[in-house]
Parts: sequence; C-alpha cells; structure tokens
Amino acid sequence: MGQEEFECSSGVCRRVGVKSPLRLGVFDVGTDYVLLEWNSTGSGFTNFQVDIHDPEWRELSKSLKGPFIKKKGLQPSTEYSFRIRGFDDKSGKWGEFSDVVSVATLSSDAINLKPTNVKVVFKEVMDDGSNNKMKIEWNGPTGNTDVESYALEYRQMSETGKPWILASDKIKHTQVIKKNISPGSDWVFRVRARYSNSNNWGPWSSPTEPTSTVYLQKAFVNLLGNDNGTLVKGSQLSPVYSSSLAGKIVALYFSASWCPPCRQFTPMLIQFYNSLVASGQPFEVIFVSADRDEASFKEYFKKMPWLAIKYSSPRRQGIQASYQVNGIPNLKVFGPNGNLISANAVQEPLNYSTFQRWQSMA
Repeated sequence: MGQEEFECSSGVCRRVGVKSPLRLGVFDVGTDYVLLEWNSTGSGFTNFQVDIHDPEWRELSKSLKGPFIKKKGLQPSTEYSFRIRGFDDKSGKWGEFSDVVSVATLSSDAINLKPTNVKVVFKEVMDDGSNNKMKIEWNGPTGNTDVESYALEYRQMSETGKPWILASDKIKHTQVIKKNISPGSDWVFRVRARYSNSNNWGPWSSPTEPTSTVYLQKAFVNLLGNDNGTLVKGSQLSPVYSSSLAGKIVALYFSASWCPPCRQFTPMLIQFYNSLVASGQPFEVIFVSADRDEASFKEYFKKMPWLAIKYSSPRRQGIQASYQVNGIPNLKVFGPNGNLISANAVQEPLNYSTFQRWQSMA
C-alpha cells in the first residue's frame, strides 16, 4: 500500500482527497462569545467534537449532539479559530476535521452598533400558496443614531454553514416585509446598519428565532381582511394580524353589553376560553359587538381575554349582515379551513368534549 499523503493549512493537516462533510458556521458573535452551528442532520455522525485554536488547538467538547455550541468567556476584539469533526458509530472512528472557521469577537464599542430585538411579527401564506410573506421588525443601534440604511439577510435554518441571502441593503426604516417566502421551512433573519458619518457597515444583529410561514384560509381573509387594524386585543385595543388565526378553531361571538343573556353567557365563555388556551389548544374567539356606541364596546370588551373586530371597522356590521344574526348572544364556530361547524354554540356545553367534537368536524 502506498503511503498516505497529507496537506496542511491553517494549523490543520488532513489526508489528501478526504474532505469532511461537515460545514461549520458562525451563527452569532458578541464581545465575549461565539455561537457556532453545523449541519448535524444527514451527516451520518452521532457525536461531534469542536476544537478552538487559542493559541494551540484544544478540545471544547467531543460529546456534542448538535447543531450548536456557544463558546463563552472569550476576550473582546480577539480572533479565534474553530474546527469540527464527527464520530461514526458504525465504523467506531472519528471523521476528518472540517475547514477551519475564524471569527473575531466584537469590541465593546462595536456591540452597541448591532441592531437589537430583531423579530418576525407577521407571517402568512395563503391556502393556495400565494401571498406568502413575513414582516420583520427591529430596534436601531444604541451606539450610533446616524443610520443611513439597513441590510436584511435571511436563510433557511436547515442550510447550516451556507451563505446568507441578501434581501435588501437599502432599507430606510426599522421594519420590512419579505415576500415570496417558501412555505414549509423554518427561516431566520438578521440585520445590520450602515452609518452615513463613516459609510461603513456595523456588525450583524443576533438572528431571529426560526420562523415558518403559516397557512391562513382565504375564507378568513375575505371575512376579516388582512390589514393591521381590523382585529384588536386588550384594553389598549392593540392591533392583531389575522394570521394569528391560522390553524385554529375560531368562534365569532356576537354580543352586547346591554343584553342581559349576553352578560350571563360571557363569564362562562371566558372560563371556557381560558381553560383551552392554558392547555395549548388551538382556539380563538372574536367579539363582534352589537353595542350602541364605542364607549360601551370598550367598557364591555376590556373584560374579555380574546380578540375583537374594531368597533369603527365597516367589517363589523358587514359580518353581522352576512350571517344574518337576528338574536344575541350568538357563537358561530368555524374550523381552520373556514367551514362553519356550529351555527350557534351558545346552547352547547362549554367543555373539552365539545371542543374535541369541533375539532373532529373541522
């Protein structure tokens, strides 16, 4: 047998022609930490070993299951190198090390240039696959307010170690809607700021939590609209997107404060609603007010834990007319696909068995 050949670079020697299937990437970085990721799924390995070079190679851990490790206690403004390899239970051997990844921790000044609180606040894809989009919001950097523009990058969470995709680098506000997001995958986003006083880009924000698009039936969009103003919640009447209804059993509650039977039924519905939500059941109620004025609506609604159609919305009266509600209280229950399950559930027992029956009919 011929002698094996090795090639060495970046402090690593590996057999010629043998390449690790693992991709090591940097998911996030701060002043004293680096969060690493790798493609554990489908790699064929059961355990993973991650090493750090500072100034010699040393093992951080070799019992990792993946796909993340957060190395803390690092020095600011310092470059570190990392590598990874996997253990194959079938052969009982460690695989080759991956390519080396080098990253510098942020300085105490640079950390204040990162946008913060980046999150997905709206996500939707229609039941026919159209109109799929997500809205991303963030807070601007605290260390420099002279921001010229923002850049947004995104990628599928499963694409570990692969390059991020630039959505835009000319965003002028701290929010943006990203359209044409493929359904059925988890997506992550990150943001950075460009400063007009230096024309330089700051560091990337910490990525968002992985978020997938959710299906919202057109029946609900046609009924409620898809703007940020038809649905409200809480005593402050905070706007709620209709995408929050996706996948849920939805009940339209036609009621009014001047109606004695309504005032008797509402506490029972509140108890039923709270018990289902507390146990994680996919259930939502939307109050459709028949009050005679907005002040009465607000006073009645502030006791309710669910959503309401805004009193001033023209859709409120339109929904009442569409369903020919001639008496209240009335509780119309719909399945996640928009089909009517119960024309009036006021006379039904409000318990878990009833909810299970609604689910079976959805």
